Formats: sequence, C-alpha cells, structure tokens
Amino acid sequence: MSVGEIEMEEFENLFGNLAVKKGFITSEEFVQALEKQVNDEIEQGQLRPVASILHEKGYITSHQIDDLFKTLTQTM
Repeated sequence: MSVGEIEMEEFENLFGNLAVKKGFITSEEFVQALEKQVNDEIEQGQLRPVASILHEKGYITSHQIDDLFKTLTQTM
C-alpha cells in the first residue's frame, strides 16, 4: 500500500464518519459503500471514491458531499 493510498483511506474514513455524525448517512450505509468499494477494486481493478459510491446508491446528495469536503478541507 502506497502513501497516497494510506492518505486516501484515512480521508475516506474521516469523510464517512463525518457523514454519519452529521446524519447524512447511517453507519450501515457507510459500511455497504466500503464493501462495494473493495468488491469493485477486486473485480474491476479500480478504486472508486466512497463519496461516489454513496451518491450512486442514493444515500447522499451532491450538496452534502460538497459540505463534507468543505468541512474536511477546513480542518486539515
């Protein structure tokens, strides 16, 4: 695992945990998105952002994603 992958994994965990804390998604929805992310990587060799998967599944809106990214980038 590269440094970039570790940083991405940490960011995605922060993203998901913040989404749950803000009430945008449930912890179960976050886990489902992470499972899909892993399965897609295994099956297709492609690591998709968890935000994209959450949006695709209809769990989160584009506006909520923007809000989460703004919050996270302000705290980093």
